[in-house]
Amino acid sequence: MPTAQDAQTADVICVAVFGAIANTVPEPQRAGVLAGTMYYVGRIDARDPALDLQKAILAVLPSEESGLNAFVKEHTGRCGSQLQDNVRRLASVGGAVQARAKADATKADGAKPSDAAPQGR
Repeated sequence: MPTAQDAQTADVICVAVFGAIANTVPEPQRAGVLAGTMYYVGRIDARDPALDLQKAILAVLPSEESGLNAFVKEHTGRCGSQLQDNVRRLASVGGAVQARAKADATKADGAKPSDAAPQGR
């Protein structure tokens, strides 16, 4: 079972990966990369708001560019997959909220004036 420190390091790695690819992806994908970065930064901050993120990123990043490319390849799948799982989960929540709102609107439209509580005289 991973420790909180393992999870923190894994999330720092994902921030580093998204940061490394931010300027290499096509413009339409940059907003998603930024959103992914912010997702992982939020997780990190939730565990330790005082963490020196710059120091943590530099500690996990390889110093050689060839090492950086291998690092990005190694971790992109895990980071992207975890992010996509959460995107699907949030989409499901959004769908449930919309369905409830639609059901509530349908109920409200179906209510007749005589169904309302009697008005005082």
